[in-house]
Amino acid sequence: MENLIIFLGIVAAFVLPIVIMQQKKKRKIKKKIEEVSLLAQQNGSALGQHEVEHKVLIGLSENGGHVFYYPFKHKDMEIQMVPLEGVKNCRVNVEGHAVSYGGESRQVTDKIELLFLPKEKLKQTHSLRLYNSDQDGLQLNGQNMLADKWAKIINQTLEKNSKK
Repeated sequence: MENLIIFLGIVAAFVLPIVIMQQKKKRKIKKKIEEVSLLAQQNGSALGQHEVEHKVLIGLSENGGHVFYYPFKHKDMEIQMVPLEGVKNCRVNVEGHAVSYGGESRQVTDKIELLFLPKEKLKQTHSLRLYNSDQDGLQLNGQNMLADKWAKIINQTLEKNSKK
């Protein structure tokens, strides 16, 4: 009986901190979603399809009029809202440089971003940075797939909006 109590105490000592950290992370993400939802409401819509990956929240308004982007990697980051009115398409921009090591040349990614190209050439191009090696470290964790996925979603929304 005594061994069982000691065993349960040891298990609790290892499991409890993990559970607490997971709950804290869920509350933080929920708060970020609520902040973006409030901004969407202030602009006459609601947050529709959205995703939280790699400390970044990206989503569309339900009416397809805006893209919301909220990086919460650093405390001073703010929500960005890109209006889709006047946007021709969205594409992924990947920048990098070549590195030679051991006689082989490899491509290192420096930056991944979504570019919103305007219909009118004189208008400003908006960009949402999903990865920056200077701030996020050298390890990519699926930011490429996230960028590709959301470029496709945004372009489908743009196509649907143009048919209205």
